[in-house]
Amino acid sequence: MKKELIREELEKVAERFAFRVIYDNFEGKGGRCRLRGENLLIINKSLPVNEKIKLLSAELKKLPVDDIFIPPKIREIIQES
Repeated sequence: MKKELIREELEKVAERFAFRVIYDNFEGKGGRCRLRGENLLIINKSLPVNEKIKLLSAELKKLPVDDIFIPPKIREIIQES
């Protein structure tokens, strides 16, 4: 599976948990936060795709992903993070 497709699938999983994924320039890598009642997952857009995938999967691993359907390859990536 291509890395960009993996990133997109991870974003879809985040959206199912009501997280809006935002890419922006800032120092650091990013992470989850809550701002004005909205759940955000902010990611430094200058990171390579591999790092974006690692960050997304690590943050998703903290959520109850066992309760929803996730394509097997994407679930494996989340569990390995």
